[in-house]
Amino acid sequence: MHTKDARLHGETEQRIYALNGWRETPFFTPEERAALAFTEAVTLIATNHVSDALYEEVSQYFSPL
Repeated sequence: MHTKDARLHGETEQRIYALNGWRETPFFTPEERAALAFTEAVTLIATNHVSDALYEEVSQYFSPL
């Protein structure tokens, strides 16, 4: 569902297919990597937590609401 929207907004097939392996690919910017890491941490919050280091990294690119 979301890949269709991503394509409409100009996302490449290469990046869409590489998303599951974002850590091992060179296709994402440092800002995108921080957002992906934060998203993973929040998604797995029941078994993990968002570390202070990750929060600091994300804060370099995004401000709290």
